[in-house]
Amino acid sequence: MGSGNIKIAWLDHSTATAVDTYGSKYFQQNVADVVAKAGQVLASLRQTCFIIGGVPFELANAGRQGQEAYTVLRAPADYTALEGAKTKAGVTIYQALATATGCQQFVFYWNANFTIGYL
Repeated sequence: MGSGNIKIAWLDHSTATAVDTYGSKYFQQNVADVVAKAGQVLASLRQTCFIIGGVPFELANAGRQGQEAYTVLRAPADYTALEGAKTKAGVTIYQALATATGCQQFVFYWNANFTIGYL
């Protein structure tokens, strides 16, 4: 989840599938597009979601314990002391992703390259 766009990717029976939608800097846009595209992820792949990008970095950094490679984010509603329109918009998009997928665990990977969504 980046400022310019969001890449949602998953494996569909060993075929990599990816879609793009609005990023967090587009806070004036409706999140319906994000919800529709996230809803395409196969239901069987929605238990744990990996999330990277600028806003997820900020959210993970707030709860990081030491130098672990993975940080489980809190629920979107738990991020209340936010500064900046982009960060607030990112949490709105994070909430839309959580709602659309039903995923209960979003994991930030500290060592990921920001192009990993297409890999």
